Amino acid sequence: MNRNKINKWAIYAYKFFLTLFIFSATAIAIANVNVAANAVTDPYGENSFPYDSDLGGIDSPYSEKWQQVFSSTDSFPIKNSNSLLLDLRCITTADNDLFIGVEQRMDINAPISKVFSIISDFKNYQNLFPGFKDIHIVSNDRNRYLLHWEQIIPIFFIPNIKYEMIYQINPIPITTTATVTTTTTTIAVATKSASKTESTTTTNTSEKKSWLFRYQLKNRGTILNSDGFIYIREKDANTTEYWEQDYFDAKWGVAKVLGKDRIWKDAVTDLAISDFAIKIKAENPDKEYKIIQQDAQKMAATAAENACNFNNK
Repeated sequence: MNRNKINKWAIYAYKFFLTLFIFSATAIAIANVNVAANAVTDPYGENSFPYDSDLGGIDSPYSEKWQQVFSSTDSFPIKNSNSLLLDLRCITTADNDLFIGVEQRMDINAPISKVFSIISDFKNYQNLFPGFKDIHIVSNDRNRYLLHWEQIIPIFFIPNIKYEMIYQINPIPITTTATVTTTTTTIAVATKSASKTESTTTTNTSEKKSWLFRYQLKNRGTILNSDGFIYIREKDANTTEYWEQDYFDAKWGVAKVLGKDRIWKDAVTDLAISDFAIKIKAENPDKEYKIIQQDAQKMAATAAENACNFNNK
């Protein structure tokens, strides 16, 4: 079979899945949330869905991965070296080599309020990630949202793909405590000997801001599973730590002719584009979206090439 003849259609078919994966993973801002990112208390108070509540969608083997957030409260698991703006790690599933899992970690040189406002700027997501005919909120119950997405498929005989995702947003306060002990010794002048020693202990408590975004596919169709989370945490007044994990499976169909490595590499690249777009916009608020996309694509190409051993395959 002439692979060149079928690649065009295969690319159209699987590009939908990759864009869906990226959008489901990154577009958690979902609802024009009218809360201040500087607040660490839950804007819905006692009536909100707890951070650990069941989202009510389709569970996957990775649905509970978000719990890793709470094993990392003392030391945020940013492992990227100074030479990497974005740390990417592929997570494979033993019995399904096309169940895509990708972990992303980076520092964003902007306050957490700025990063939160970009992630929650629903009206501009199509500027960052074009290719959707319709995105709207189906329902909203406190801090949980159901979103409808319609993905454009640029093939005249294939209808657009429609699906729904469940999202939940929770602030996660982190309290840090530092204890300082000061020892004061009084010296007798005549004998030059210590006559009295006093110790004073002072405890300083501070609260860092952080937000957890969880998301999950509502119903199966062509998409079999989509789970993930984004966790952002204040590192200091002008730096935000960003941690994302995404897990995705689908009925790949004709896309399989492109090969496993091609599907994985393109998925990782598209995820990296979304991450860099958020980073660039947060660090350069006045930059136009068109330029952001161009810069993000260039940066993502390099990041993906060095990720998951694709350059060695």
